[in-house]
Amino acid sequence: MTALPAALAATAPIVVPIVVLAVVPTLGPTLVPAAAPILVPAVVLALVLTAALARRLLVVVTVRGSSMAPAYRDGDRLLAARLPPVRGRAVVFLPPPGWAIAPPQVRPYLVKRVVAVGGDPVPEAARAAVGAGRVPPGRLVVFGDAESSADSRTWGLVPVSAVAGVVVGVLVRRAGTAGRRP
Repeated sequence: MTALPAALAATAPIVVPIVVLAVVPTLGPTLVPAAAPILVPAVVLALVLTAALARRLLVVVTVRGSSMAPAYRDGDRLLAARLPPVRGRAVVFLPPPGWAIAPPQVRPYLVKRVVAVGGDPVPEAARAAVGAGRVPPGRLVVFGDAESSADSRTWGLVPVSAVAGVVVGVLVRRAGTAGRRP
């Protein structure tokens, strides 16, 4: 038996109640009225638990700016699952203290692509901000997809603890944009 991909497993608590809601009406007119006193609270409980689990497992963010173009454009809504960061995947994270993000009273989530994880060599483009050698454990080097992105080349390493999730898909693509993989 193969294991479900982590992203699919993370969405299972959302999908199961939807399937239940789709199947129950097809059970027939005799079963549904008799089972209604049990099914209604069960469906409500399933929906409440699903919402609570989704809130703990998923993060929805809106892309602000062009640092991840062409993959993600300003205004795109992304779905991120609370999974460990992986090299090559886009992550959503809170900027570490000291990163100059405007406006300063708001600490928005940032979206960048992981280019190096703990133990990897520091990419040459980031050496001015990070130094040569290897990325320390518990740290990441992240770059925006656009060349003009402010990222680890400017600010340095990102702690893994700041990562809120790995982008698993685009929920809403701003009109007129095309993108790549998460």
